[in-house]
Amino acid sequence: VNTPTGLFFMSQQQGKIFQYTGRGLVNIADAGMKWWFNKYLPCQLIKDLPELEGHPLADNPVAGVGCQTIYDANDDIVYFCKKDYRVKNKIAGEMSFDYENSQVKFTTPAGIVINVEIGDPTYFEDCSWTVSYDPKIKSWISFHDWHPEMHLHSINHFLTTKTSESDTPICPDGYVYNSTTGLCERGQNIFEQAPVDVDEIAATITGGPENCLVDIVIAMDVSGSTDDPPGPPFRIDAQRAFVQAFLNDPNISSQMASGDIQIGFTRWANNQISTMNPNGFSMSNTVTPAQVAAYYATASGGGTDVCNGLNGGANVLANKSSSELGDRSALPSFRNVLILMTDGNATNCNPATAGPGGNPVGCQYQNQAGYEVIGVFCDPTNPNPGAGGQAILDAVTCNVSANQFTISANQTTGPNSPSAVANAVTGVACGTDYECECPPGYTLVYPNGPGGEYVSPNGTCDNENPPICRKVECECPPSPFPSGTTTESGTCDDLFLVGSSTYVNPTPKMCNYFGLETTTPSNVESGLWRHNYRCDLYSNFYGVDYPWEIELIQQTGQAVNTIRSVEYHLESYVYKGKDHDACNDDRWHDLDFNFDEAILYNSEQVSGLLKLNITPKEQPIDALQYPIINANDIDILYSKEEQKYRFNQFWDITR
Repeated sequence: VNTPTGLFFMSQQQGKIFQYTGRGLVNIADAGMKWWFNKYLPCQLIKDLPELEGHPLADNPVAGVGCQTIYDANDDIVYFCKKDYRVKNKIAGEMSFDYENSQVKFTTPAGIVINVEIGDPTYFEDCSWTVSYDPKIKSWISFHDWHPEMHLHSINHFLTTKTSESDTPICPDGYVYNSTTGLCERGQNIFEQAPVDVDEIAATITGGPENCLVDIVIAMDVSGSTDDPPGPPFRIDAQRAFVQAFLNDPNISSQMASGDIQIGFTRWANNQISTMNPNGFSMSNTVTPAQVAAYYATASGGGTDVCNGLNGGANVLANKSSSELGDRSALPSFRNVLILMTDGNATNCNPATAGPGGNPVGCQYQNQAGYEVIGVFCDPTNPNPGAGGQAILDAVTCNVSANQFTISANQTTGPNSPSAVANAVTGVACGTDYECECPPGYTLVYPNGPGGEYVSPNGTCDNENPPICRKVECECPPSPFPSGTTTESGTCDDLFLVGSSTYVNPTPKMCNYFGLETTTPSNVESGLWRHNYRCDLYSNFYGVDYPWEIELIQQTGQAVNTIRSVEYHLESYVYKGKDHDACNDDRWHDLDFNFDEAILYNSEQVSGLLKLNITPKEQPIDALQYPIINANDIDILYSKEEQKYRFNQFWDITR
């Protein structure tokens, strides 16, 4: 810093403070402070964390550590300030500095790495100091309790900044501290429109006519279990009813009559028992339901081998040359459909690996182009097959779930009755009417004409002008207040009208949030402190009162002196007037104001802590109680005459 008495600067590495007046450098530390600055001016944090050297934080008293010089133009005093820390000796672990990331790191004995802020009192001891020098008398004056982070010069004063912890929680403007919750709180009301989420996806369209040529083989399980209780009706009866319903379905019977569909039939148990050869053909389009009923009327018996049953049916389906309509497999619209019926939960073969290459037995057929394998499971009562039955269906259909159906033998109506399952199988075999469906939560919305807007709840399901699936949601987002309340008003946009380009919701859904907005209070306060500004508040810096101490050094050399009494001159004043302008306008003596504590010591002896009490006036008996020896100090008396203070009740307490 440049002052009227010269240029002052600090050299941390040398442990010296220089003054330059144009006549060369003068180390002013030599004026009684040489050894002290040699020891305490170099940076202790760099000594403990060598990686810090050269980093910007090593010379930045605001964010890190460093030195600064302040000139008080009013009193011509120079202040030298050092902000510094040292690592605590008793920390169990290793402290280091990450230069690249500007981060102090602490590694615990367990190897856990913790990021540490410079100055954290858990890991560091504060070894900052401020000392003043008077260039007029060329002497060091005093140490000071204020250790700033940054300073600013002004005409008659100077300002410093200091960040410190506050015992009182500090809240942002507009917030009030709640001692019960420990948070800063602010009541707030937010009123906003709920977001409208319109999600539209294509409808799932199934069914539809299939003008194709189809060869069908029904391979029925007639093993002994199909005729076992519970019953009647027995499972064989349900399977027979399924076949009759299938043959009598208009989609089947009409296409058989037109020469598009021909059907073959087999019976199997442990192996393929027989093939019907209707009307002398492997498959026929002129076979009647009565002929088929007579064929399947034979009593049941034997074990169960699904693999033989499936492969036997496939062999009949492959016998095109012996069919009534001949071999049509070369035609582009031709399809093969193999329907296997069983009640088995177990089988003599392992259908999951019985196919070529260890694959499921049905995959060798299902994976062929224009080939569908349909599995129909018959259970006495359950609409869902057991684990064994499901495994058989998966193997037979090559895990095509859409080709798996279950008949409940005890149902005469309903979705699992023989007739209902026959109708569903018919749809897979030769096609059905178009069906339009939406996933759960969505609604079908139809156009109001070809190419029109999707605003109608009713319409025609087809693949030329299909409907869409729409979902409209107007959910109020979660309240921004953890314990707040939310009220709603208005209505969500109309599911159908929202598709119109001219639609405007007259009463949109609104969300009203009310609650407490909270934030964590800060325990850190900072600001500017104006020095030498007030004369009614001494030894108070950044709002903290500090003690005022004076140390008197008596050098006797080789002489031996004994101190029996201490006398000093002290004048104490109370100031009034304008603090920032003329503090001396009004002042008066504070009659008995004095130091309240004293300690006398040398290298071998000490008086202990002496509590100073003024001699009772006109109370000689009370004075006889002193000195009073307490556990941690000694109460003694002092006398005051004029402005001279004297005490002599002390002795060496060293043992």
